Amino acid sequence: MKVKTKEQGVVLVITLIMLSVVTLMAIVFLGVSRRERATVVVTTDHITAKLAAEAGMARAQSEVVGRILSSSNRFDFDYTVSTNFFNPDGYNASNFNFDPHNVNYFLPNGDPIGDPYNQAVNIGNQFYDPRPPVYVEDIEYNPRSRQYERQIDFR
Repeated sequence: MKVKTKEQGVVLVITLIMLSVVTLMAIVFLGVSRRERATVVVTTDHITAKLAAEAGMARAQSEVVGRILSSSNRFDFDYTVSTNFFNPDGYNASNFNFDPHNVNYFLPNGDPIGDPYNQAVNIGNQFYDPRPPVYVEDIEYNPRSRQYERQIDFR
């Protein structure tokens, strides 16, 4: 019969401690990599928004400078309004693909676009000289129901 010594028990304890340290390091590594991925996504969105704002500013500056340079008088320029392409037939809600010709704040039957997803697709389709969407809430009196009702107007 073999006699077990204290040294064999110590090796088992050291092995368990090393295994727990390796497991803890793997968990910490997974947490750090998840945080880094989230940081990269936020940084990418921030840079994209900043570049879009700078491109819009450069576009507006080029429009104003172009008007100034096209005239013999340096001070002969007027206000400019961004007017995007506008489909007179109305917004086609069944077309979910990118289509720069499918731009209108109203459906073909004259109703405003009520679905937030279709509103986002409509704004995404504004490719040629896009304008910022302006949502105005009007309160109108409805004589039929004899009360004031909220109307959402897209301009």
